[in-house]
Amino acid sequence: MDCSKRFILIFTLIFPVVFNIDCIARNSSTGAVQAITSVDQFNTIIENSGNQLIAFHLYADWCMPCRVLEPLLVEIAQENQNKIVIYKVDTDALPQIAEAFGVTGIPFVVFIKNKKAIYAMMGVQPKETYIRIIETYADTTSHEEKKPDEKKIKGLKVIKYRRHPNITDLVM
Repeated sequence: MDCSKRFILIFTLIFPVVFNIDCIARNSSTGAVQAITSVDQFNTIIENSGNQLIAFHLYADWCMPCRVLEPLLVEIAQENQNKIVIYKVDTDALPQIAEAFGVTGIPFVVFIKNKKAIYAMMGVQPKETYIRIIETYADTTSHEEKKPDEKKIKGLKVIKYRRHPNITDLVM
C-alpha cells in the first residue's frame, strides 16, 4: 500500500473519532458549567461562594483530554446542582489563574470551599472520583468546615495548599 492510500485510510478511521469528541465538547456547554471570562469575575465568585462547594476546570481549547473531560463535568454539574457549582477557566485566556493554583498540566480541576482550595486533580479521572469528592465536601448542613486530611481516596491524595491559605489573596 503506498503512502497516500495509507494516509487516506488512517484519516478516514481517526478523523470521525476526533471530530466526534470535538462536537461533544462544543455541544456540552449547556450552562451547567459556566465559563469564567475575567479575573474580576473569578474573584467575585470566590468572594460570594460562602460555604458552597465550587470547582474550577482549568482547560485549553487545544487540549484533547480537556475536551473529553468537559461533557463529564457538565453531566456531574447537572446531576449535583444542589451540591456544587462548576466553572471552567481557559488557561490560554487567563494564565494568571492557572499560575495562582500552581498548575503544571491540564486538565486541572480544583475544588474550593470557604475561599480555600480543598482538593485538586490533574488529568481525566473516572466520574466516581469527582462524585466522591463532591459527596465528601458538599455537606452544607454542618457548620463545621471539613478539612482535607491528606488521606487517600481511591488512590488520590488530598492536596493541601499551604502556600496560599486564602484563594482570594492569589489573584487580585
